Order: sequence, then C-alpha cells, then structure tokens
Amino acid sequence: MPNRRETTITNELVNILRNMRHGWELETEVNAFIRGNSELDAIVVERGREPVGIEAKFATTTNAKNLIAQAETRLVLELETEYHVIGKTLNNVMAILYPDRFKTIPGKDINPRLRTADDLQYKLVNTVGDTVAHFPENGWATGTVGDIANALHIGAMPNSHLEAAAEEMEKSINKAAYLLEDAIVDHPAIAKKIETILHQEVFSKEKDNTAEKPNIQTLRMAALIITDAFVFQSSLAGKAEANINSEF
Repeated sequence: MPNRRETTITNELVNILRNMRHGWELETEVNAFIRGNSELDAIVVERGREPVGIEAKFATTTNAKNLIAQAETRLVLELETEYHVIGKTLNNVMAILYPDRFKTIPGKDINPRLRTADDLQYKLVNTVGDTVAHFPENGWATGTVGDIANALHIGAMPNSHLEAAAEEMEKSINKAAYLLEDAIVDHPAIAKKIETILHQEVFSKEKDNTAEKPNIQTLRMAALIITDAFVFQSSLAGKAEANINSEF
C-alpha cells in the first residue's frame, strides 16, 4: 500500500475547500513570504479578510507539537505583495492533523474520504496584539472539512473587526443587564429564577445597614446567557431553513 505524503492529502483538502466559499483563492506549496525560503503547505486569501496559512501533518504526538511550533514561526512574516489583502504580514495559520489511515488510502479515495471524515484535528494559531494565541487554547478541535472551512473563515476576520464586535457586544450585554434590573424591581420572581439558575444572589448589600441593590455582575451573566440562547436559536433556525431550501 502507498505511504502518502501530507502534501498529497492537503492538495485534495484544498480542492474541496476551494468550492466551499465564494471568493476564496487557495494555493498549495506556496512561497508567500518576501524573505527566507519558508514554504506554506497552503494559503487561503479572501478579499476583505486576512490571509490564513495552512500547515498540515499526520496525527502523532510529535507531529502535533512540531506543527504548532512550525505555525508560530510563520506568524508576522512579511507577505509577497500579491497576498496583501489586509496588512502586509501573515497573522493566522491553521494547523491541521490528518488521521493516520490517510497514509495508505488509494489516491482516488482520498477526496471522498476527506469529505466524510469527522475526526480531522485542527487549531488556529494567530497573533493577538503582541502575543501568540491558540484556538482552542488547549488540545485540538475535532471535526469535518466543513468545520475547518468555518474556522478558516472566522480566523480570517481582521482583528479590528473582532475588537469592534466585542465592544458592541459588551455594550449590548450592559444594556440588557439594566433592562433585567428594571424588570426584577416589578417582578421579583424573575430574580428568584435567575438566582436558582446561576446559584448567585441577584440582590446584595454593600454593608449590613444598607439597602439591598441588584448585583449588576449577576445580571450581566444572566444577560449573556439569554443572548447566547437567542444566537443559538437563530443558528438553528438558519440551518433548518437551509435544509428546507435544499429539498426543493
């Protein structure tokens, strides 16, 4: 049986990814940097988003450790002009581990096996300010090619956009917390329910001889949970709609 190289698997992975999002441009075995001879296994470029490098190996303990180190060495290297979409340096690398069985899969079967695999491991390595971050922080995420495509799309979002979104979300959570504060004044049962769910007091005293006041931190936590629930339901609704549309 053949002993496949990682690059063979990556070429097939890129062929699948290329058709998963309109506007993606992907290259394999690319010399994307101005200086040095560091070659990326692949690179994903999309207008309006940061490019994401891809580095991949077969899943062994040694490879997992080396792959993360390799991905980190690619960060903030200056890119060739043709890859200047947002900024001039590479700030995101997706590290991917292929299951060992792909070493011996016949060439014609690699693409369909990748499409059905649900045990591909991946980790986004990127720069956040002056530090290097990993997502997930510990261990590896496991999933399908579709999951990797989603992670690539999210990872390519410019940091400035993420910071603005986080700031906007914080404002929304604060606003929701104050709306909850108004609600529990008129409906104490809401406060009791929140306390039961979060195991935290909604009302607290600064001192024994002072009046009880709503604990804004508890209300912020409750507001965040409610927001997450709405986002989750919205996501389900979108998937349901997509499934319905696909049947016609």
